[in-house]
Amino acid sequence: MKQVNKTQTELSTKALYTGARADSATTAPASFLDICNKFSFPKRWKSFLSLLLIAAMLFHVPGVTPKKAAAASYSVIAVSLTQDKQNAKKTVSGTTITIKLNSDYENYTITTEKKNTKKTVTKKGFPLCVSDGKSLYYAEKKSNGKFTIFQADISSGSKKKLVSGVDQILDSSGRYLYYVTRYSYEEHAGKCYALDLQTKKMNYITKSAYIKVIKGNKILINDYHMEVINIAFYTADLNGSGVKLIDKGFVYKVTKSKIYYFKSKTTYGTLANAQIKKYSCSLTGANKKAISGWTKKIPSTYEKYL
Repeated sequence: MKQVNKTQTELSTKALYTGARADSATTAPASFLDICNKFSFPKRWKSFLSLLLIAAMLFHVPGVTPKKAAAASYSVIAVSLTQDKQNAKKTVSGTTITIKLNSDYENYTITTEKKNTKKTVTKKGFPLCVSDGKSLYYAEKKSNGKFTIFQADISSGSKKKLVSGVDQILDSSGRYLYYVTRYSYEEHAGKCYALDLQTKKMNYITKSAYIKVIKGNKILINDYHMEVINIAFYTADLNGSGVKLIDKGFVYKVTKSKIYYFKSKTTYGTLANAQIKKYSCSLTGANKKAISGWTKKIPSTYEKYL
């Protein structure tokens, strides 16, 4: 094996260990070669092990371990309107977020409280917001009746506008906030989007006005119309992509792998005294099959999916 100059190798080793240049006069702690001499290692071992040490130190800085950035975790705080609730409260990373119905029975006051410090975020809020512990994402009603979605820093209270001209907040999966703009009362629909709270990108989904987060990491989309009984419904991924028509009817139950819905014999009118048949299928519409005969017993749970 080719011999390596001891002085040069020792200085290089000391320089890497102390952060000094090899030609520096800085005094260094005992080098690796000093340790080898102390234990009477063979000379050829000294050179070989010194080279290994230098190579190892070039590819690794002692005491520094790269860490992957943890993915943000989002919590949804919402008033359950289907259960006639007026308030909602949830603690996220030590901050208590409260949504409370105002005396006008129209707007909601959203507040944050941390370490006995309470802050009012808005007095004209929508009864749904999202937090990752550092920021609060919420919608505030403006004088024109439209909502603007803001990101507020919980510590400083500063806020940043994300989206304006929103007609309604539809739901949230946590990371994604679903909303509709340019709503038409004639069509009972508008342009639906998924706002990615992590990247702040707006993903267009489809034309509708009814989106519900369901199990199986999917969203349910309805083409609701007051005079039509069998309405078209779709599923899509949480980011709004992969919109797929499933069938026409009313969804009344969803599991992690199946959708349960019913269809009416009549197309127009109301569900009162209507004859219906129940069906099931996968979240993508596959394996459709009838699971009942015609009946007038309508599952009341369908209302939670509208």
